[in-house]
Amino acid sequence: ARDGKLPRDWVASSLAVLERTDGDLDTLMARITAIRVWAYIAARSDWLDDAATLQADARRAEDMVSDALHEALTARFVDRRAAHLIRKMDEGEEELLSAVTRRGEVVVEGHPVGHVKGFAFEPDSAAVDEEERRVVLRAACRALSAEIPRRVAMLEAAKDEAFAITPAHKITWAYSHAPNMPVGLGDIAEVAKLKPGPEPSKPQVEVLPSECLDGAQRERIRERLANWLEAHIKRELGAVFTAEGKASEDNTLRGPAFRLREELGLAMGRTDPDIRPDLRQKLKGIGIRAGRYALFVPEAMKPKAMALRAQLWSLLRGIETPKLPGGGLIAVNPPEDWPRGFAETMGWLPAGPVLLRLDVAERIAGEIGHLTRRAPALLPGDLASRLGIKGENLAPVLEAMGFRLMPAETLE
Repeated sequence: ARDGKLPRDWVASSLAVLERTDGDLDTLMARITAIRVWAYIAARSDWLDDAATLQADARRAEDMVSDALHEALTARFVDRRAAHLIRKMDEGEEELLSAVTRRGEVVVEGHPVGHVKGFAFEPDSAAVDEEERRVVLRAACRALSAEIPRRVAMLEAAKDEAFAITPAHKITWAYSHAPNMPVGLGDIAEVAKLKPGPEPSKPQVEVLPSECLDGAQRERIRERLANWLEAHIKRELGAVFTAEGKASEDNTLRGPAFRLREELGLAMGRTDPDIRPDLRQKLKGIGIRAGRYALFVPEAMKPKAMALRAQLWSLLRGIETPKLPGGGLIAVNPPEDWPRGFAETMGWLPAGPVLLRLDVAERIAGEIGHLTRRAPALLPGDLASRLGIKGENLAPVLEAMGFRLMPAETLE
């Protein structure tokens, strides 16, 4: 020490020598111990000039060597775990001691090897190479030999409310809805995906890949999910199928009813040229509305039915299901992310600056049409609020609906 201070270059060079990541575990641990001694010295501002810079150097060196030590310890653990599991599996004389925790962690012979979510096993991230992953997967599948059949049975017994479809057309299973599920397993797992089927209303179910499922188990899962999906579609679009069943008794009704089944309950376009007044009444009798703007089943406009139609429509086009407006909205601004044709297919009528919900537009257009059947009529005062729009948008919206808003004559 000169003038009561340690030479800065001497301290810096001593730290630089230790800022290395080579060596075995003992060398790395000794190196960290030495770095911490210098970190203590660097913390004494009365011993050093430029103590702040040397403190930063000590922190950087300790972080670097600590990361190297962690990687070395992990590698040793992985190697020992792999060797232990391989020896146990090769012995074949006794079953592997294994368990699945409530959080889905798979533990084999005391070693955590990964997590299982639904039927898919995700190896521990510590398994860094392909050989280690194969060992872990082999051990996990043997460990899950009792757990997977139990989960398959649980899925088969689960209530319909446990299943749902994601915007990406995956079927999810909510564990919490499964009977006899241990407390704490409230996960939601993707277990299958939808594929287009022979008809828009008949998609196919494909179970997601899993190394721990055999062919028979996959078929049991597929059959349960296919039955749920069929019931789900019939429940939400039941009015469409009911109307088609009633139409089978009358040749004049079969065509419109078949078209609606193909288009999931709603076919946009004016119906005046093709559907006579008498046929219009017949269609109304079986639950089909032939309106000014579309041929549709009113029940297909309900929120749950619309959500299902959106999923089936996007599945056929290989795109993610667009987000729908809230169920109580009558008019919305056209969403920029909706693909071409989606709004009309879902029952949103382009009307000037907004989209109008079809059933509301049909009802109001029918009332206005009746009022103006002989001559122009006085505009109803609550029309803008009933359409869910601002007053300044009323004229362009009415024009898009096929009406003209005429200015009143000025009185003297």
